[in-house]
Amino acid sequence: MDRETYDRDRMKLVAKLERAKQQVNRLEEAIQGFDAAFKLIGERGDASKAKAVKTVESVARTMQDEFGVKEIQAVLEARHPEVKAARSTISGVLAELVEKREASLVERGQGRQPNRYRMRREHQEPDDDSLRIAV
Repeated sequence: MDRETYDRDRMKLVAKLERAKQQVNRLEEAIQGFDAAFKLIGERGDASKAKAVKTVESVARTMQDEFGVKEIQAVLEARHPEVKAARSTISGVLAELVEKREASLVERGQGRQPNRYRMRREHQEPDDDSLRIAV
């Protein structure tokens, strides 16, 4: 191989290497943008779900009578249209309120009939579960 061929082939390889480096840089930038977008969406999603949970809890605490998921959804749509809460989120929040003994499960849903709840008030009589005596 003569010097001229060597220089020409080497220049081609160097040019190819530069194009590859540029492509790697573009891909790295794309990955960084993708990661940033995911982080932003994830943070918004977590924040909006946290807001939905807090709002559902506060709406449930204002309910005076027996209620279910549909009643909570109706109040959210009327008073908090900016809050988007899926039925599963509302159901989960209500189940947590029952677990924390802030609400009572009045009627267990079956089939198309949803669960019915009632918020506990401080003056309410305790339900049968709270009257258990350890033996």
